[in-house]
Amino acid sequence: MQKQTIALAVSGGADSVYLLCALWSNPEYRPFLRVWHFNHRVRGQLAQQDADFVRTICQSLQIPCVVGERAEVGPASEQELRQARNHFFAEQRKSSGINFLCTAHHYDDLVETLLMRLARGSGLTGLAAPRIWQKFRDGHLRYRPLLAAGINKELILHTLKTCGVSWREDATNTQPITQRNRVRAWLSEGAEYALGSHYQRGFARSAEI
Repeated sequence: MQKQTIALAVSGGADSVYLLCALWSNPEYRPFLRVWHFNHRVRGQLAQQDADFVRTICQSLQIPCVVGERAEVGPASEQELRQARNHFFAEQRKSSGINFLCTAHHYDDLVETLLMRLARGSGLTGLAAPRIWQKFRDGHLRYRPLLAAGINKELILHTLKTCGVSWREDATNTQPITQRNRVRAWLSEGAEYALGSHYQRGFARSAEI
């Protein structure tokens, strides 16, 4: 990546904490890192604890951190939460002038997304997402470095545990309340046994075609 100011979307979960630590471990990137955290206000006090955790880790790493929150409190659809989060990101881009946002999507996310879009009958454009690099109409760029590096959830968790790095766990991610959660649970039950140990790489190659 070029040396420019980089905003990282950090939820406090394992994926984004791994990404934050990975970039911070390179001293050349440290002066350019900024963290944006969005509190969806869905999980009550637990969500506030997520925000406090992100603030604390950023203070310890001496990284500027901005925390935003949804105006409404309580349950909302995935689309509504995504729209609120993207609105916060847009506000931050406008106020800071930062147009380069990194997110912590990895191979597991890619496989889940492709399967859901296949089930909906998406065309080639839909099946090419999530992309490693994505340029939006307003000119801002999103980069997914964990996808570029071929990182999956297993490696993320192993690395964090080995290094003694803590993260926040969202219990709702394991509950069958969304399609993605159900697909994730289905894959964990035997995808590697049925498709082979390198099936995630195969999905990633298909998304690039």
